[in-house]
Amino acid sequence: MDEVRRFQLWEVLRPMLRYGVAGTAVSLLFTGLVVWMLESWPMLNPVVASIIAFIGLLPFAYAAHRYFSFAGHVHADGTLVRFVTTTSLSFAATVGGMYVVTDRLHAPYYWGIALNWLLIPFVNYLVYLLWVFRRRVSAGAGSVQREAAGSPERFGYSWNIYSELRPEYEEQFRRWTEPIPLKEWRGRHFLDAGCGIGRNAYWAMSWGAAGGSAIDLDERTLARARETLANFPAVEVRRQSIYDICDKDAFDIVFSIGVVHHLKNPELAVAKLVQAAKPGGFVLVWLYGRENNGWIVRFFDPLRRVFLSGLPLDLVHSLSWPLTAMLWCLLRAGLSRLEYFRLLRTFEFRHLRAIVFDHMIPKIARYYRRDEARNLLQNAGLCDVTLAWANQISWAVAGRKPPPSK
Repeated sequence: MDEVRRFQLWEVLRPMLRYGVAGTAVSLLFTGLVVWMLESWPMLNPVVASIIAFIGLLPFAYAAHRYFSFAGHVHADGTLVRFVTTTSLSFAATVGGMYVVTDRLHAPYYWGIALNWLLIPFVNYLVYLLWVFRRRVSAGAGSVQREAAGSPERFGYSWNIYSELRPEYEEQFRRWTEPIPLKEWRGRHFLDAGCGIGRNAYWAMSWGAAGGSAIDLDERTLARARETLANFPAVEVRRQSIYDICDKDAFDIVFSIGVVHHLKNPELAVAKLVQAAKPGGFVLVWLYGRENNGWIVRFFDPLRRVFLSGLPLDLVHSLSWPLTAMLWCLLRAGLSRLEYFRLLRTFEFRHLRAIVFDHMIPKIARYYRRDEARNLLQNAGLCDVTLAWANQISWAVAGRKPPPSK
C-alpha cells in the first residue's frame, strides 16, 4: 500500500478510533452513574436513573465529540442544533431501551446498559459523521481541504506564543541549510515557504541576501513574521499556501524548513518549490529523519496521531510542560548520545518547551530515510542533490534546478 493510500485509510480510521475512545469514556461514566444511583437508592427506577445520567453527561459528550472525535473536521454551521436533535433521539432510544428491557421483558437492568454500549453508539457514530459533524463544503473547498490537510492553525498558535528571536536560531538555520554554501546567500533573492515567525528569512538576510518573499497561512504567524522582518523591507511577507505558489523561475534560493514533512502531498509541495526557483538556483528542504528517530515513530507518533493532534491546543500546551521537564532532567543528567541532544542541552527551558510542543501538535508528521529524502528532490527534477545529516536526526536536502531543455 503506497503512502497516499495509507494516509487515506488513516483519515477514515482516525475519527473511528477517537470516537471509540470518547464513546468509551462517556459510556463508562454513564454506567458508573447508573449503577451508583441504583445501588445507593434501591427503590429508584432504572429508567429514572438512566434519564438523570444521560442528561448529566450531555455537555461532556458534546465536548468530547466536537473537540476530539471529529476535531479534524472544518464543521458546517448548525452543529449544535444537529447535536441537540440527534441527542434527543438518542435520549429517547436510551430511555425506551431501558424501559423495554426492564419493564416489558423483565430482564436485568444491565441488559439495558449493554444496549447503550453497543447499538446506540454505532448508530450515533454514523449520524455524527454524516450529519452532525459533517465537513463544511464551499466554493473554496479545495483551499479549505488543503489547509486542513496540514496544521497551519495549530502552528500559528505555537508561533504566537514562542515568537522571540533567539541567537541560537542562527546555528539551527546553519545546520538546516548546510548543503548551500554560506557565500551563495550573498546578493541572492530567496523564497521562504512556510516562514513561521520569519526567523529563517531573518538569518538569510543577515548573511547578505538581497531580499525575497516569506509565505505562510496563519494570520498570527504572519503578524509575528512581519515583526521579525521589520528591519528588512526587501522581504515581502504574504499569506499563501505552498501549494498555491505561482512564481516561476523567480528566486535564486527556494527553501522550506520543517514544513514539507507536515503536508498531505509533499511531492506537489516540492514541485511548487522547484517551479519558483530560477534555472541553476537552489531548492532546499529540511525533513525529519527516520534514522535515530525510531522510538518516536513507534511510540510517540501513534499517540500524536490518535490523541494529541485532536485535543484542544490549550490542553496540549499544558501537557507539554511535564514532558519538557522530563526531557530537561534527562539532558541535565547527561543524555548526550546524539548531536541533537548535545545541542538541546544548550537551550533554555522555554526553548525546549517550544520544540516539545511543536512535536505534539501537527496532524501529519513524516519521517524520511536518507534515500527517501534524496528521491523526494531527485524525482522533482533537481540535479546535483546533496544531503546533510542535521544533528544526526534529520535531513537537509538541496539540489539545483537544471536549465530548460532545448
